[in-house]
This record gives sequence, structure tokens and C-alpha cells, in this order.
Amino acid sequence: MINPLDANETLETTLYGLRVSQLYLDPETAATLAEGLVTALEKFRTKIHPIALLDLIVGTPDMIELSFQKRDEKKTEERLNRFASKLIDDVPDPMDIEFEFRLRDFKTTLFLWDWIREAPIERLIMRYNIGSGDIRRVVETATWIVSALAEISELKTRENNSFKGLTKRAQSLSERTLYGIKSDAVSLTRVKGIGRKRARILLDHGIRNLTQLSSQSISKLKQIPGFGEELAKSLLESAKSSIESVELQDKATISDSALNDYIH
Repeated sequence: MINPLDANETLETTLYGLRVSQLYLDPETAATLAEGLVTALEKFRTKIHPIALLDLIVGTPDMIELSFQKRDEKKTEERLNRFASKLIDDVPDPMDIEFEFRLRDFKTTLFLWDWIREAPIERLIMRYNIGSGDIRRVVETATWIVSALAEISELKTRENNSFKGLTKRAQSLSERTLYGIKSDAVSLTRVKGIGRKRARILLDHGIRNLTQLSSQSISKLKQIPGFGEELAKSLLESAKSSIESVELQDKATISDSALNDYIH
């Protein structure tokens, strides 16, 4: 995170160290994320399961964890064994003292996994014995750390392009964690006014992305249950604005790429 500049022990912050500070991350959290990304690349390349990244962020000092009780042990262990081959860190032997801590962490991982698969709030409350306030706190913290993971992966991509795939997956996961959505809803939730429920309604009516949404007429959107004229108007305006924003970002990316090619 820092580089020595001279014999007088003058220190300089590295780009990585500066970003960690700006993200308000515990240095141990940042180190865990960075090391986890390296292991993930070696183990899975870009074919990494979302639950592996969720499990990685849950194991950091900054993450809030759900309470763990004796009655949670059996089901958590069953699901941990089911996902073991997809995780970045190996699962300890059940006789190892670390195994209990792994189970405690994994309960929170499972909650986040169910959350991004759009499990109803009522089911999450019953299954994990938590309140709606707890859901909000855990989700907000997880979104922050997954976003930080994407930022750290982006820094690694500048040094090694092999991390590019992991960066994209982390970026997508941060949006899924924020809204509690499946991967097919990510595009739609980029529109102001669309959350997990409205995105799923639109998907159920065959509207799968920003382009398809922006091509709808107000009269057609009004036919969808829960979508009145004012909401339809607002969503169409936001969709078109989002498309323009994406196009500008793409142009900027192309320009940056061309500049880098010219420099190098």
C-alpha cells in the first residue's frame, strides 16, 4: 500500500493503497479480497460461481454476520458441502476447530446467495431468523464490500488483463447484491425507479433489457399490472437516458483504449 522513496523513510502511497483508503476498507479486508482474487483466478479462471465471491467478502473483518445458533448447524453444513467445490477457500475438516467458524460465516453467505436469487423477504426472515432491518444492514454492507472487490479487481486488471473477467463478474454481482436480483435483471435495474419487483414483472412480460424497454410505448407499458401512465412515462425517459449514458461510457472506454495503444 506504500512505497519507500528515500533513505529518510519518506513514504509514498501506492494507487492500491490510496483506493483502499478511499473505500474506507480495513487493510485486512483489502488484503483478503486481493489474495482471494488471485486464488480465484488460479483455481477457476473466469468461470467462478457468484457464491464464491459472496463467501470471500463474508470472510472479511468489515462484513456484518448473522447470528448462528445450534439449530442452524445441520442445514448450513449440508449446503456448505454442496457448494464446497465452488468456493475459493477449501472447507476445513469437520473435526477441525476452524470448521465451526466456517459454518458461522457460511450462514451469511447463504443468506446473500438466496437474496440475489430473489427469495421473498418473508422467506428470508423465516429461514434466517432475522428482521427486515437486519436484512438492510447486511445487504448494504455486502454491497459496499462487493463493490470494493470490483474496484480492487479493476486495479489488478491494469497490471494483468487476466483479471478482466473477474472484474466484470464482481461488477455485476455488486448490482445483484444491491437490489437482490438474478443476473437477468441487472440491465433493467439500471433504470431509475426499477427495483427487484418491477424488474421481475417486466421480465415476465418479455421485456429483458434497456433496449427493449426504451422501445415500448406508454400505452403498452400501461397494460402491465402496477404500471400507470406516470410511471410508464418516467421509466421510458430513464431508460433512454441510461442508454445514452452507456453509449458515452463505451465511447470513453474506446478512446482510452486507443490512447493506451498509441502510448505503448
